[in-house]
Amino acid sequence: QDYILLPEYMYLKLEKWYTGGDKLPRNVLETVTDKGSNVKVDLYPEVVRFVVCNSDGSISDECWESLLLSKSSILEAVVDKIYMHLKIQNYDESRISFRITKSDSEFADLIDLNEDWKIVKQKDKNITLESLLTAESSIEFLVEKKDAITNKFPLHDKTEKWRENFKIGYKLDAKDNKSQWFQSVIKSFDYISNEVMVHFEGWDEKWDESFKTDSQNLQPLYSETYDWRSKLEINDEVDIKHSSKWYKGKIAKLEIGESGEKSAKIEFQMDGLTDCITIPTHSEQIMPLCVHTSKNNLNKENKKIQDSLSEQIRTGPAS
Repeated sequence: QDYILLPEYMYLKLEKWYTGGDKLPRNVLETVTDKGSNVKVDLYPEVVRFVVCNSDGSISDECWESLLLSKSSILEAVVDKIYMHLKIQNYDESRISFRITKSDSEFADLIDLNEDWKIVKQKDKNITLESLLTAESSIEFLVEKKDAITNKFPLHDKTEKWRENFKIGYKLDAKDNKSQWFQSVIKSFDYISNEVMVHFEGWDEKWDESFKTDSQNLQPLYSETYDWRSKLEINDEVDIKHSSKWYKGKIAKLEIGESGEKSAKIEFQMDGLTDCITIPTHSEQIMPLCVHTSKNNLNKENKKIQDSLSEQIRTGPAS
């Protein structure tokens, strides 16, 4: 061992007495109380590089900066520390993206292999650096600031090109006026006013909402929400809509038809009797458990699952 861990106050005294070289501060991650005064120290923090891009979207090599952060840091904390370092207070006027040098990590699906930047989304913010990185990889962050005249980010044209695909039936993520994201579909398109009418899937049409096509409250499908339907398995409990009412149901069977469409046979209790219905898994008649039904009588495991969904789905679109 070629180092000694010292409390900061003790190091400062030794430095005052004997002088010394560069400080190597490290964060205490955990204090172990059941075995004396042992502590868990972050000896090898991650070097996180970041840069503010120029107004034309280019990057000046001399503008790169770095921070030493714990590998256990979540992306939300990393963003906060970078913004704090840059003295950015208005988060709405800035946005931050990241890229990783390697793609063989647990969250490889988050990484663009062509080294494009991925904007940090709300659903990404609890991911840790440790989960994203391998021993050979590193992470970099790019900060964009809105142009005061155009009110657009420098990489706006590149990141917003997907909106050219808008048409009736196009699926995307949409945020209501209570800042909740939902998987949605475009129901109508007014090409004169550049507005789309969006339907929140799994919710009544009375919640449909109109958006400008360039609204940041519209984002690519599954960029702000989760593709929970593709992960449905036998015995999973869901909400099922039948005859205009919602019931708790359980998936009894999953099938893939000749066309490749996946369907589910769902059993549920209606008026004290067991009934069943077979519908495509993409149907709006299926929603995560307790989105439309009560959480009463759930076991502890299911309650934990529903609590984890609360960040994504709460009480439905805002009126």
